[in-house]
Amino acid sequence: MPLALADALERMTDAFVALDHDWRYVYVNARAGELFGRAPRDLVGKHIWTEFPEGVGQPSHRAYEQAMATQRPVVFEEYYAPWDRWFENRCFPSPDGLTVFFSEVSERRRAEAALRDSEARFRAVFEQSPLAIAIRGDGDRIVDSNAAFRALLGYGADELRALTVNDITHPDDRAANDVLAEELRAGKREGFRLEKRYLRKDGRVIEASITVAAARTGKPGASPFYVAMVEDVTERREAERRLRDAQRLEAVGRLAGGVAHDFNNLLAVVLSFADLAIESLPADHPARADVGEIRRAAERGAALTRQLLAFGRKQILQPRRVELNAALAESERMLRRILPPEVALHVVPSPVPVHARVDPGQLQQALLHLVVNARDATPGGGTVMIEPALAEVGEGHPSGAAPGPYATVSVRDRGSGMDDATRARAFDPFFTTKPQGVGTGLGLPMVHGFTAQSGGAVTLESAPGEGTTVTLYLPVAAPEAPAAKAAPALGRAARATPASVLVVEDEAHVRRSIVRILGRQGFRVIEARHGADALLAWDAERGAVDVLVTDLVMPELGGRALVERLRALRPALPVVVVSGYAGDVPNGDEPPIAHARHLEKPFDSAALLAAVEDALADGAS
Repeated sequence: MPLALADALERMTDAFVALDHDWRYVYVNARAGELFGRAPRDLVGKHIWTEFPEGVGQPSHRAYEQAMATQRPVVFEEYYAPWDRWFENRCFPSPDGLTVFFSEVSERRRAEAALRDSEARFRAVFEQSPLAIAIRGDGDRIVDSNAAFRALLGYGADELRALTVNDITHPDDRAANDVLAEELRAGKREGFRLEKRYLRKDGRVIEASITVAAARTGKPGASPFYVAMVEDVTERREAERRLRDAQRLEAVGRLAGGVAHDFNNLLAVVLSFADLAIESLPADHPARADVGEIRRAAERGAALTRQLLAFGRKQILQPRRVELNAALAESERMLRRILPPEVALHVVPSPVPVHARVDPGQLQQALLHLVVNARDATPGGGTVMIEPALAEVGEGHPSGAAPGPYATVSVRDRGSGMDDATRARAFDPFFTTKPQGVGTGLGLPMVHGFTAQSGGAVTLESAPGEGTTVTLYLPVAAPEAPAAKAAPALGRAARATPASVLVVEDEAHVRRSIVRILGRQGFRVIEARHGADALLAWDAERGAVDVLVTDLVMPELGGRALVERLRALRPALPVVVVSGYAGDVPNGDEPPIAHARHLEKPFDSAALLAAVEDALADGAS
């Protein structure tokens, strides 16, 4: 057999066999072997009626013999009980024997059988179908519908028959629907698929995916009718919108986090040199006030970058086990101070302890933003309620949180509320409904980023005139492990000579500010631009370094690898790790290096000196 022909036969979706005059298999393609449940090579050379004796006397047996005897093709259909399938057999005799093609026609036979069923049975299938189906006549009216379609739209059968397709279609979708329907009627299409919105009887709008096909009864002169199969995709589309929103926020968050990371380096320089300038000026020098304003502006910038990092999920979190009833009780006084007398604050404790794994400082910041928003939404007075609880989240929860238990905090007001457009953009960065200069538009984005980075989620429910409820879903904290006995602290070691500090930072301005601050406090400072440079400096100093201050992300050799290399030489080396955002830290909430002090950018001179002194004290204890 030519290779091209053999290849074509093997690729066929139909089963194919060739028999010689002695009824032995000469060729069996892969599909036939699959159908028979036998390897084709095992059948070649075998007698068909020996291998399949159950076929003797059946229509196939008689048809094969007829084709062989008459040397004329025979086509017939046969039901194969062992397989519960119908096949069309096409037998072609030749001087060499007989070739047979098997084409499965089970679906067609079943469809024909269904068509032969009574009208009652058809109506039962039609009515009980879980897929919503409607039949449109040659005009615009719905001539029939099944129970699923009626339930979808909330109408009865008689009510639907009195309506046109446009009566139940959203006004904005009627034009596209009409164009496709007209092309179908004109014969330009055999069918079409469309997504459109339906109007329910109760006024609600649902989104649906529709497949429409033209059909005829088969009677001469009969008008065509059109069958529409409708799937409710409202929940699916809402889930897709939530996913797109989450992806959009994630992309903007990455951008915001990256900008904040770079800005932190600049602010660290401004704060450090502002401190140095203030220290160098006499107490009565007029420039002290100017430098103080510069420093305060830098601090405001630092607060803004913290919000950007929170939104971008790149802030440094320090989560721990927090009992929410106690945490809210501690925050209540601070939160009351930001509310005017006409707005009451009610903290409703949970009847059972609620333990969350969360950064308590960031939780307090999130509550502060939410209470400020609630205050601004109730200018005429009202009540703000804060309530912790335990909740179990299931599949498909509106928050998008993974199923499981959560510790929740709800902040609820009965203020002005939000319309749909405002609610859809509530978590967008820099979006605000407040007057220009009043809000940054980063409050709710910060809350969103904080909860997501903490391993939780947030929901917002609001309607005009009905107020707003924001619920934080936070990871439940594991039970507390028995506290280990703390080793006695020996205090800071007295130093007879200035301590040596190896400063490793690739940002030159940041490095110079660190060197200046430490140098003015009497430390002996060795500079390095990156990890590889630091190793050379270490060798030049013969390891005479008392503390290492290093950035994490640097060219040549990063901070983590540098610490590993140096601690292999001196395991107890004191280390201060400087980082700008949680992208520097594995998992975003754990220190990357054991037994190291952490210093977050931007920092001032006091924070830097305290971190270095604490690291030295740790090394001496």
